[in-house]
Amino acid sequence: MAQSPLFDFYQQRTNASEVMPRKITPLDDNSGSQNITNALSNVSNVLDQKQKADETTYAANEITGFQAQMQKQFLDSQNSARPGAAGFTPDFLKQFDETAKGLTDGYAGYKYAGPMLEQGIRNARLHFQEQAVSYEAQAGRQFRGVSIDNNRDTLGTVVRADPGQLNQSLAQHLAQINESNLPPEERLRYMRAADKELPYQAAMGSVEKNPYDARDRLAKPIDTNAALESRDSVFSQLIDPATREHVRNYAEAKIAKLEAEGRAKDIENSHKVENQFTDMIDTYTRGQPWGGPPLTKDQLIAVYGDENGTKNFDRLNNAQRFGTNLTNMSTMPTTQIIDMSKAVEPGAGSQGSADRNRLADMTQRAAEQILKERRIDPRQADLDHNISGATPLNFNDMTGAIREINTRIGNSEKTNQVMGFKTLPLSISESKVLATMLTASDAPEQVKMLKTIRDNITDDAGYESVMKQIAPHSPVTAIVGMMLGNNSPTQTASWFNPKLIPDDKGMQNILAGEALLNPQAAQKGQTEKTGFKSVVEMPPDSQLRGEFMRRAGHLFAGQPLLSDDYFSAYKAAYAGRLAEKGKQTGQVSQDNISQDAMADVFGSRIVTYNKKEMLVPPGMDPGRFGGLVRNAIEASAVAALPASKLDLSKYRLAPGDAVDQSKWEKRADGSTKGSGYLGVLKRPDGAVSSEISVSTDLKDEKGKEIEFPTMVPTLSQKQLDWLMTNDPAKHTIPRDIVLTAEAYARQRLSEGQSVWATDADRLAAKTTPKQWLENMGGYTLQDIGPAGVGSGKYAVMIGHNQQLLYPGSRRPVIIDLNKQYATAPK
Repeated sequence: MAQSPLFDFYQQRTNASEVMPRKITPLDDNSGSQNITNALSNVSNVLDQKQKADETTYAANEITGFQAQMQKQFLDSQNSARPGAAGFTPDFLKQFDETAKGLTDGYAGYKYAGPMLEQGIRNARLHFQEQAVSYEAQAGRQFRGVSIDNNRDTLGTVVRADPGQLNQSLAQHLAQINESNLPPEERLRYMRAADKELPYQAAMGSVEKNPYDARDRLAKPIDTNAALESRDSVFSQLIDPATREHVRNYAEAKIAKLEAEGRAKDIENSHKVENQFTDMIDTYTRGQPWGGPPLTKDQLIAVYGDENGTKNFDRLNNAQRFGTNLTNMSTMPTTQIIDMSKAVEPGAGSQGSADRNRLADMTQRAAEQILKERRIDPRQADLDHNISGATPLNFNDMTGAIREINTRIGNSEKTNQVMGFKTLPLSISESKVLATMLTASDAPEQVKMLKTIRDNITDDAGYESVMKQIAPHSPVTAIVGMMLGNNSPTQTASWFNPKLIPDDKGMQNILAGEALLNPQAAQKGQTEKTGFKSVVEMPPDSQLRGEFMRRAGHLFAGQPLLSDDYFSAYKAAYAGRLAEKGKQTGQVSQDNISQDAMADVFGSRIVTYNKKEMLVPPGMDPGRFGGLVRNAIEASAVAALPASKLDLSKYRLAPGDAVDQSKWEKRADGSTKGSGYLGVLKRPDGAVSSEISVSTDLKDEKGKEIEFPTMVPTLSQKQLDWLMTNDPAKHTIPRDIVLTAEAYARQRLSEGQSVWATDADRLAAKTTPKQWLENMGGYTLQDIGPAGVGSGKYAVMIGHNQQLLYPGSRRPVIIDLNKQYATAPK
């Protein structure tokens, strides 16, 4: 407990050395003791009087200070009070009591100060309580009054914008006034203000919405005897004559202004409509979008009359449709452009045929131009018309250029869907620039640049496409690039052995020899850096080609252009070997030069498979090639016959079961339901199922949403069991089943087939992989590397150059040793 000032005072007064002498000498007579007692009593009285005077003085000072403090706190509390001073009195008295307790606790036990303080605080509390109650009542009334005024103003804005809310707003506002607990005379004043202001604002809003209607309604007298529901909801409550007159004058002024503006606008609008009509026709027929407001049929009729206005409106709509199509045509899917072109073909002559035929001709010419651009250079068309969001490549920033190429590869599916065919990563001009940059460098630098491209293009097929685009401009460079790609795939296969990958020397030799045979302008003078002689005397092409074909065998059967490109690489490797050895001869070397050149181009990985030469993918042990191919074909058979893994035995019909499919309900498109991919199956409840159709956002080639079956060969056993044991009419088909079925339907559509099963599909569903492989008989392989051989991708051939098709599908059987056995990124 804090010590009060009185405590220090009494400590000083009770010091014996200052209050009394050290020794008292007794009197000789008997009255000495009594005198001493009286003397002590006098001293005690003096001290008590002193204590009383001091304590009351300090208590008075404390009370005065406390009152001043609480007065300030009272004012501060008013400034921070809640709206309407809600809860002000109890909140302030709580603060008062907490502050008072701190003061009285400091004087507990003091004989005179304590009681005096307590009494002073009680008196002060009564005073402040009266002040707080008075302030709270006054502030509450003021707050409620201001709220009523503000709400009336707000409701006035509401009913002016929507006069239909007048009665509801009035009732709401009057209820607020009645519940405000204001004195009766104040409530009456607020009610009268509401009865006058809100109907006035509603009336003004009615005038602003329709001054003609408002004027007519104001002209009708107020029938006070009419039932409430039959009275005018707004103007019947506008009873003050002066106010009604004010609103009527406002309506007349609005009408006069509108009519004056209308007459001026009629003249102006006629010229404006005529000019705009001409401009819009011209803009649309140029295939450009109209940026201004459109013309309505009523506008055209008002200017040209009923007949000509209607004709012009039709002309405008035709031109607008043409213009919209022409504007969008550059980014439309190719199939849609073709369909649109066919749809506007000129027809038999009739009224308006001249306009139709003219628009048809322009549409077809535009379609032909766009399709021509796409055929000649798909990627340039993409860049010119911003189809996929691709941006031009800047090869001065090779890092940024490769990043953009990766983006294009990632968006290839979307771009291909629009184009209608595969769109390669580069435009023709970009492929020329890249080829020129590569061939303008010496051999080590070319290999370094190609490695940079290989390491940073993250998609193997995308990288192959880039090399394929370089090939027409520099086939040898493209072949070396493909060798790099095959030597370092993004995904390494389980059979991949880096020890079987040839080193860079052979690739550098090819590029160095190519520089000697076909020196570029930027590369002249580079021969001294390479160490090769500037001139080599090559054998005749006929001898070199014969040697090349003898060694290559059937590698390029049916691929003459690819054979020519690899022959060029062989020649370059031969020239490089000649220069390296310093030999100049006009005959095919009988030593190891030709063999070394072939090794540079192919390595030593040519094997014979089913009596045909094949190039083993880099990193593969040639001895494993046959077994890996057989495994891949067997895996392909399992993938081609997914239904073979399903156990249908528990759902097959018994021999005596009869199914009358003629009584089945039709599909949603009106067609007859079929037996499905898996046949008609018997459910545990005795019913049968064959298709169980659903629909998503899947569309056919005409853009129409279609149904598709869920009972497809690619289902898992668990998914099939769910379909057979749950009623789709009562249970939602799980999403994984719908997605599986939709993916199968999309594949069928992409192959040009119906989503519904045929007899061939049902036969395929009954065929096992073993049966399919037995029926295949003998087969050969055709290397189909996109820009070179040895990529590990082969077509399975039956007979004379006939690609084998999957059962129930139009897709050829393609095996990819890299993808079949890919295990991890490099």
